[in-house]
Amino acid sequence: MTDVAAGYEALARRVGITLPAALRRLLAAGRTEYGPAWAADSRERYLRDPPALIACRDFEWIGADASAIHIEEWLRPDCQQGLRFLPFAEDGGGDVWCLLARPDAEPQVLRLPHAGGPCTEAHASFADFACAMLLRALGGECADAPRWSAGDDVRIVRLDIERTAIALDCAAGARLRALVANDPMQGADGELRWLSPQALRDELSRLPQAAPPAQSILPVWQCETLVAGRPARFDAAGPPTTADLALLRMRLTDAGVDAGCADDALRALAAGDARLLLQELLLRGLWADVVDETQPEPQWIARWRQAGPSGFPFIDLPALERLLAAGVDPHDLTAVVRSAQVLMAANVAQLLDTPTMALGWDLPESVMPQLHCAREGGDVHARLPALYPCFAARDPANRHGAPGSLTLRRWMALPQATRDALCESLRRGGRAQAAALWKREVGGELREALDAVEELRNWPGVRA
Repeated sequence: MTDVAAGYEALARRVGITLPAALRRLLAAGRTEYGPAWAADSRERYLRDPPALIACRDFEWIGADASAIHIEEWLRPDCQQGLRFLPFAEDGGGDVWCLLARPDAEPQVLRLPHAGGPCTEAHASFADFACAMLLRALGGECADAPRWSAGDDVRIVRLDIERTAIALDCAAGARLRALVANDPMQGADGELRWLSPQALRDELSRLPQAAPPAQSILPVWQCETLVAGRPARFDAAGPPTTADLALLRMRLTDAGVDAGCADDALRALAAGDARLLLQELLLRGLWADVVDETQPEPQWIARWRQAGPSGFPFIDLPALERLLAAGVDPHDLTAVVRSAQVLMAANVAQLLDTPTMALGWDLPESVMPQLHCAREGGDVHARLPALYPCFAARDPANRHGAPGSLTLRRWMALPQATRDALCESLRRGGRAQAAALWKREVGGELREALDAVEELRNWPGVRA
C-alpha cells in the first residue's frame, strides 16, 4: 500500500466513509499520484504509466493531506448540516470532487462548488463517476495534455481507459475498452472524438442516475466563523494507537532517525506533546533537500537536465552545461551545490528559531513571535525546541555539515565492489596495487592516486 493509500484509508475511517473498491484499487496501485518529479518526467508518465483519468479535462487528484484541509476548512459535518464528505480531486476553479457518505449504500460522488450552493454534478458510485469522465474524454473533452507526436493524444486516451477500466471492474469499464478500440474522428474544432455528441449523451444515459442532496454547500468564508468557535478539529482522532506509533517509528528509523531519538519523540507524542517529533521531522526535511554524494554519478545533474527543458523554475541549466563543457569536475560541482544547500538549510533552521534574525531586529520578548506546535486533538501547545543547535548533528554524511575532501567524494561515488577491492588491498598492505586500482577507476596521474590511497589508509573503515 502506498503512503497516499494509507493516508486516505486513515482519513476515511475518521470521516466515517468506506472507500469504494475501485478507488481503493487505484490508490493502492499508486494511480492517483503525480509524484515530486512530475515536471521532469511527465512525458514518460503520460505515455507509459499515467495517473488515472489523466485524459480527462479539468481534473486533478489530491492527496489525503489536501483532502483533510478541505474537510477542516469547510466540508466538516458540523458545518454542512451533518453531511460527511471525503474530497479526492479538484478542478481548475477550486471546486472539489468528493465522496458523500450514505447509510447502507456505496458513497455517491459529487462535484461541490467552492463558492457554495447546490452541488453541480452527482454520480451513483465512484465507478460510475470514473466511467462518465472517460466517456467525456471519448466525446472530445480531453485534457490539454502536451503533444509530442500526432499519435500521442490517441495513445494517452487509450492507455488511460485500458488501465483505469481494469480497476473499475464493471460492465461500463468493458464498454469503454470496446469504444476506444475504434479509430477516432477529428471534429471541425480539431478535437479527436470516438463519440459524437449524441452518442456521448446516449452512453451517459446508460449509467445509473443519482439524485444530489437537497442541502446547499456553505462556502469557506461562511464556515470560518463556525470553525473559529470550535477549536477541536473535525472528528478529532484522539490519542495515537499502538499501531499508529509502531508505523511512525518504522517510518522514522527508515528515514535514518536514531532509534533512541525516535522512541523519545514517540513517548512524548503518546503523552500529547508533539514537539520532539516535529523538531526531528523538520531537521530531517531540511537535510533531505541536500544533494546525495553517495551515488556513482551526481544524480542532481541528471535531474536538472530532465527538469530544465520542461520549464521547471529555479534551475539555471545553461550555466550548469557551460561549466561541464569547460571541464569542471562534476564532483567539485556537487561539493559546491552541497555547501550552498547546507548553508541555506542552516539559515532556515535559524530563521525558524528566531524569525527576526534575518532582519537584524532586536525585539523585546513581549513582542517576539515564537513557533508553537500541538498534535491533532491534543491539549499541549508548546514552543518548538530550537532547531539550529541540532542541525549539524543530523548530517546524514556524519560530517556535521563540513565539506568532504575530493578523495572522499570520489570514494563515495565508486561502486561497492570497487570499494571492497580497495579496502582488501590496503588491509594486505598492497599500497601500489590499491593505487593502480584507484587510477584505473578514477583516472588522473599516478601521484594523485598514491595520495588518495594514503588518505584512504587513515580512514577507520578502511583499516578495520
